[in-house]
Amino acid sequence: MTKENKKLIISYFFPPYTNTGGTVVAKRIIEQKEKVDILQNHIGNTTQDENLNNLLNPYINLRIILDAPYEPNWTWPSIKSFIDKGMEQLNNISKETPYTHIYSRSMPRQSHYLAYQYKQEYPETKWTAEFSDPIIFDIYGKERKASPINDPEYIEQVNTTLETRKIQNLSENTSTEYLCELLAYLFADEIIFTNHNQKNIMINKFQEIYHGKENIKEIIEEKSIIKPQPTLKEEYYNKINTTYTINNEYVNLAYFGLFYGTRNFEDVFYALENIDESLKKYFKLHIFTSEEYFIDRSIQGLDTQDNIIINSNKNYLEFLNLTTKFDILLLTDANTKNYYKNNPYLPSKFSDYQGSQTDIWAICEKNSTLDQTDKIKYKSKLGEYPSSTKTLNKIIKEKLEEKNYKITGQTSTPTKKENETNIIKHLEKRNINLTNTLHEEIKTKQNEINKLNQIIEDLQKQ
Repeated sequence: MTKENKKLIISYFFPPYTNTGGTVVAKRIIEQKEKVDILQNHIGNTTQDENLNNLLNPYINLRIILDAPYEPNWTWPSIKSFIDKGMEQLNNISKETPYTHIYSRSMPRQSHYLAYQYKQEYPETKWTAEFSDPIIFDIYGKERKASPINDPEYIEQVNTTLETRKIQNLSENTSTEYLCELLAYLFADEIIFTNHNQKNIMINKFQEIYHGKENIKEIIEEKSIIKPQPTLKEEYYNKINTTYTINNEYVNLAYFGLFYGTRNFEDVFYALENIDESLKKYFKLHIFTSEEYFIDRSIQGLDTQDNIIINSNKNYLEFLNLTTKFDILLLTDANTKNYYKNNPYLPSKFSDYQGSQTDIWAICEKNSTLDQTDKIKYKSKLGEYPSSTKTLNKIIKEKLEEKNYKITGQTSTPTKKENETNIIKHLEKRNINLTNTLHEEIKTKQNEINKLNQIIEDLQKQ
């Protein structure tokens, strides 16, 4: 690495440790194809992906692995440890030649804090800060449970710096979330957002709680760019050939990813249950997730339960290869209409799906980035269940035609009234099935507790 191009990537999560954020950083490095130094943290008790890690080796000049404590709540002591241990290493490396460019990405916020500290000590270094999601506000549009800094010495250092920007002094109770965004907005030379909705929402919501005299919105706008997550070239989709078995006599749909409060699968489940009866025997839905148990519980009682195949997550390169094998790749937006004016999130899998050349079915929230893209063949509307049913009918019919299948049986289009009735029946059935499943789990756990209590009681009698 030459003196003119000495670049450091600060990524708390990074391969070989499996994490979506670390994978995005890895893709950016592969996309740029330039030698960099990496600073990351050791993450214990997590899965590792050596295939992706080995793919990165030609682009990594130096790898710095810290042992700062991993703490999911990201309290200040864990952040401070990452800063201190990181700067100890970086100061030794930078004695003769500081980095010309540093890049940091959140989540988590540790990376931006360390990048800010380096920028303070080496102001000539260009700092690029990327935000994957809002930090201050959660998926429900509410301020995250504040994690106060409570570090007078650190706050005093920051306040000294902020005095030059005419910003009122921060208190010791300033949250790590607020300060992380503030420091990046003010001191990074370039700020990356992954889509326009995310950028506008983060800037506007920060403006509402900002306590400085400068026009923070204007400052951020001047140095911001939109940079979607990278899509790797075709060659990377064939680095590993999967051994996963797919029966091509069916229309095979695949979903890769997580499920949580604002991103659930009810639109899909409704569509599976309400498509034309003549089509139900022709499809399979393959789900790849770390939440196998959760999904297994969720599909209990579905008439199409046998059409669903649940799998564990695959390593990244096998996942890329798998995306080329299915008829349809399924994406669903997070449901944010009650929390944000426009959806700030873009499913991370979208960039990978794009490179697969496989058709995509996206269940979109109105005006989301997913909704606005024209690179998706099949779309339905999130929360409007008949929309997903109609789309799935279309998908299966068209894919069967491509396979030269002749469909037997009649198809029909429900009326508005029939759709309303079907939705109510479906949700009532789902409610009963999930409630029964929950009661069975409680009963099972209670039996286990009773057995343990009996063992303890027997031991005490001895």
